[in-house]
Amino acid sequence: MDLQSLFARLPEEIPGYEAALAARFDGTMLGSHTLGSLDLAGRLGDFVAMARSYHEAWEAFGGIIAMGGNDEILVTTTKHYILLRPHHGKGVFLAVAIASSGNIGYLRLKMKRYLDEIVRG
Repeated sequence: MDLQSLFARLPEEIPGYEAALAARFDGTMLGSHTLGSLDLAGRLGDFVAMARSYHEAWEAFGGIIAMGGNDEILVTTTKHYILLRPHHGKGVFLAVAIASSGNIGYLRLKMKRYLDEIVRG
């Protein structure tokens, strides 16, 4: 899959979309996209550390941590929601930032499909 094609669709499909980042747990960036000043790629190390720590906790519990299908990390700030969704089997994650006025529930639904597209290649 062409990651840039996926990133180009995000502003049209996700209300309040601001930025996205796809990377591996080992720190390899697969791609990033931003519409404005929010640069997730500039904080790659922080996102990798979050994803890796979450994955390690998931493994420590034998992969039994499950919350409905929302296997994710949500960072909430005054201006943004940043949703990070890992794919434990492939060792990759996708992080998407939306404005706090955006619909986090809708983003959650779409993130699973987007991450599936990334890992299918």
